[in-house]
Amino acid sequence: MRLLSVIIPVHNEERRLGALIRAFSTQDLSQCELLFVDDGSTDASCKILSDAISSGRISAKLICQTCRGVGAARNIALSAASGEYVSFVDADDAISPNYVSRMCFWACQGRDINLFSHTRCVQSAPSFASPAKKPGKTTPDALSNALLRNPTRFGIYDFLIRRELITQAGLTFPEGYPYYEDYDFILHALQAAKTAVETGECVYCYQATAGSAMSIFNTERLRCLELFQEDRSLYLKRSPFYEDFRRWFCARLYWSVLWQACQCMTAGDAWTFARSTDAGKWMRKLLRYPDVRVAFSAATYLVSPRAYIFFMKLLGNRRTLLSAGKDT
Repeated sequence: MRLLSVIIPVHNEERRLGALIRAFSTQDLSQCELLFVDDGSTDASCKILSDAISSGRISAKLICQTCRGVGAARNIALSAASGEYVSFVDADDAISPNYVSRMCFWACQGRDINLFSHTRCVQSAPSFASPAKKPGKTTPDALSNALLRNPTRFGIYDFLIRRELITQAGLTFPEGYPYYEDYDFILHALQAAKTAVETGECVYCYQATAGSAMSIFNTERLRCLELFQEDRSLYLKRSPFYEDFRRWFCARLYWSVLWQACQCMTAGDAWTFARSTDAGKWMRKLLRYPDVRVAFSAATYLVSPRAYIFFMKLLGNRRTLLSAGKDT
């Protein structure tokens, strides 16, 4: 058994795979298995991976499947993983030169959940410089509460999770959901966990890429909110933050969706989108949200939706690569 399994779903990433392969090839993989899952790529992704593995440039397993989505790709890799711990990397992002060694170090500490941080770059070279933080014990409930207050703080790539916890709890990623499936998995994992630590380390860079799934806005994001409707979230009922979750979580995600709409649509189209999705209902739920920034902007929308859209477009003008995409 290896200490670490790294799960990497791939879909049409021929332009980025070379950099990721090089990043892993320079690291000590003796205690690590890499599990690439080609999710029905129609470009050269599968060949690039096959060539790298067969030539010995990288030691990895390649699993190929028809295009079933990122949730299914991660699930098939989980079923094949043998590592004591599991981490997740997206093929279009970057890892630090010491990614594997730091993951293995924290795996040896024995916690169920290990939380890292990440940086974000927009059309620039990846960087792993982030404010220094001291590692510290936390609780799964505290991390769940932090996710409620700022869902965009975390991604599945920030987590190192004991595989035994995943198998014993029967955890899988929901399939058929192109967005927020990782939040569902994270919340389930945190409810199953007994111990957690914030490592204070940054070994991952989320690279905002034009044309990627996360850079294209469509109303599928709203459909994916059904993952957190009350009938699907009963597993959280014994959690001390359940009432806050029920009151705020979907509304907070809608807040992010509306922000995204403001970035990629004209002001008129964003206003139409807001009215058609009953933005006022969601914003009223956020008036007492613990994040003052969110609560204030929700109040701004209720006073003047057009002013809200204007300011959101102004604030996000240089911070996003979002573009409008077709509904799927």
